[in-house]
Amino acid sequence: MGKGQGPAPEQLGGTAIKPVGWDRTGMEAFKYLLYNPDTGEVLTRTPLSWLKITVFYTIYYSCLAAFWVGCLNIFFLTLPENSMGPKWTMDKSIIGTNPGVGLRPQNTDKLIDSQMFVLKAQDTNVIPTNEGRDNEGQGNTNVDYAARLKNS
Repeated sequence: MGKGQGPAPEQLGGTAIKPVGWDRTGMEAFKYLLYNPDTGEVLTRTPLSWLKITVFYTIYYSCLAAFWVGCLNIFFLTLPENSMGPKWTMDKSIIGTNPGVGLRPQNTDKLIDSQMFVLKAQDTNVIPTNEGRDNEGQGNTNVDYAARLKNS
């Protein structure tokens, strides 16, 4: 029948079939969640379903652990023997024999908010500004940076 022809069907849409026990509430519902005597379900799964999921996850996590152990063994193969010491040292390493400056001198109190400091190639001064006072090294000469580093 086409649209608009003939009688309309008796039921429009689906009818809900309520499952057994849909009206359980409170402690009764909780007891049936733990064990359903009608179907033999424990925590909403049959014993066969629990067996299948337990076997699956046992195999899954065993394979995952085996993969992790394999990767760990490959990592340990790349390490040198303890008697040989570290593999990359001095000339064989990326940084070589001159690793660079490990400490950075502070700026003067006047320039405390700045992260830039300038060393002057022609500066041969060996006496810091305000030598012997509380504010020793508060100038901008090369030796002042060394004095501030020594005092910090």
